[in-house]
Amino acid sequence: MESSYCDIKRLFPSLSVKVSRATLKGGSVEEFSLQIAGNTAHIQAASPLAEKFAMSQLLTALHNNRFSDIIGETRPLFANRLLWVNSTQRYALSADLEVSLPSYITSDCTGQIKQIIDQGYNMVVFAAPRRALPAKARKELSFDELQKCLEQIRSMGLKVALELHTPHAEEACSLHTITGRLKGKLDFLLCRQNSRMEKSSSFQKNNPTNQEKLLRELSFFEQQSQIPILYSTTELDEMTLLLLANTVSSKSMISFSASTESGAANWNLHPTFAELSRAPMAVASRLVPLIPLCQYPIREGTWFSDFPLDFVENVLGRQVRDRFCGAGCIVDELSQPGTFAECPLWAIGQRMWRHIPVYANVETWFGRYHPNCKTFALKQFLHQIHSLICSLSLLDSQIQERAFAKTKRTIDRLAFELQVFSEDLQDYRTEMQYYPVDDSLEALSEYMYYFQSYVKKKLETASQAVGSKISLAIQDFSPVNFCV
Repeated sequence: MESSYCDIKRLFPSLSVKVSRATLKGGSVEEFSLQIAGNTAHIQAASPLAEKFAMSQLLTALHNNRFSDIIGETRPLFANRLLWVNSTQRYALSADLEVSLPSYITSDCTGQIKQIIDQGYNMVVFAAPRRALPAKARKELSFDELQKCLEQIRSMGLKVALELHTPHAEEACSLHTITGRLKGKLDFLLCRQNSRMEKSSSFQKNNPTNQEKLLRELSFFEQQSQIPILYSTTELDEMTLLLLANTVSSKSMISFSASTESGAANWNLHPTFAELSRAPMAVASRLVPLIPLCQYPIREGTWFSDFPLDFVENVLGRQVRDRFCGAGCIVDELSQPGTFAECPLWAIGQRMWRHIPVYANVETWFGRYHPNCKTFALKQFLHQIHSLICSLSLLDSQIQERAFAKTKRTIDRLAFELQVFSEDLQDYRTEMQYYPVDDSLEALSEYMYYFQSYVKKKLETASQAVGSKISLAIQDFSPVNFCV
C-alpha cells in the first residue's frame, strides 16, 4: 500500500521492505507471507491488494513492536469483509433510476478507499440511508460518471455493492438492461427484502405465503440481474433465513442483522446463530451477518460509535463453526483515521482477519494512533459507554410509549451510571498525570468529555419531559486542543 509503505520509510528508515509476487498454499488472492530477518522485511503477496494489506499490518506491528501476529502466512478468516455505508447523497441517473452514494465518492476518493483497506475490509456497500432524505439532497449523475466512480474504487482492489432505486414498481422490468450497463463495473447489486418489485401482481398470484413471496423475489432478482446479488433481509426468523441461504446461487449472498435489537436497550444474537450451532453440517455458506454500529453526533463533525465488545466477539468468533461467506458492519459515516470513532471499524475489520479477540485489536489500534494513552482502563470505559447508550435508547423508547413510571426509574439508573462514569474518568485523568502527556491523552479525555456532555444533556431533557428531578455532581473537563 503506497501510503503505508511511505509511512514505514518515513517512521522506520532503517527497515528495508522487499516485496515479491507469489501464489501461496491457501490460494486466496488476499493471502500474504511476511518474514523479518535483521533489518529487512520480506513480503510475498498473492496480489496487489494482498500487498496493501501486508504493508498496512506491518506498519501497525511496527508501531506496537508486536510481530508475532503477522509473521508467517496470513489469509483472512472471512472471504468477504463488508463495510456497509448508509450514504447521505442521492443521485438521479435518469427520471426513473436513482443511486445513493457518499458525496466524496464522486470526486477523488483515494484517501477514503485507502483507509477502508487499511481497516481490513475488501468490500464496500453503498446503501440508502435509514432516514428519508430531503428533496434538495437529490443531484444529477450520469451513467458514465457513475462508472468512473466505480472504476476508481475497484482499481484499488475493493469490491463494490450498490443499491439502485426505481421510484416506480413498473420500472422493475428494466433491471436486466440496467445491470447489463454496469456489468464488469460492479461486483454486487444490493437488493432489499420486500422491495417495490414485490408489489407487482406476479408476486401475489395464488395467495403465496411470506416465505413463497421471498423466494419469488430472490429468484426474480437472480434471473433478471446480470450482476451477483447481495440480498438484504430484515426481521426474518431463522428457518426462513436458512431456507433462503439454501436457495440462493453460489455467486450471491444474503445479509442479515446479527442483532435482533440493534440500537435498542440490549444486543441479542439473531436466533440463526443458535440454529446453526445445532446443524450437523455447515449450511450458512452464503450468509453474511452484519453488525450495526450506532453512531451519534456529539459535536459538529464528531461522531461517537457504540461498541459492544462482547457482542462483536460473539458474532465474529463463530466463523470456525459456521463458515459464513462474509461478515461486516453498518455505519452512517466513515470516520477520519486515528479518531476514536474509527476504532470500532478498525478493530472489527482486523478481527475478520485473525482469531485475535476484538479488544486486543482495540489495544493495537491505540498503540498505533495514540501510544501514550494507557489502555488499563479502556475496556472498562468501552463497557460503560455501551451501557450508557443502551440506557439512553431504552429511555427514548419509554418516553415514546409514554411509560412515565418506567421512564423515571430509567432516569435514576442512568443518572447513577453517568455519575460513576464521570468519577472513573476523573480517576483516569489523575492517574495519567504520572505519564508523559501529549495530544493523545488530551484527545481521549476531551472525547469522553463531549460524550459525557451529550449524555447529560439527553438526561436533563428527558427529566424535564416527565417532570422528574435529578442531581448530578459531574466533573466538567474543559476541552483543550480537541484533536479527534
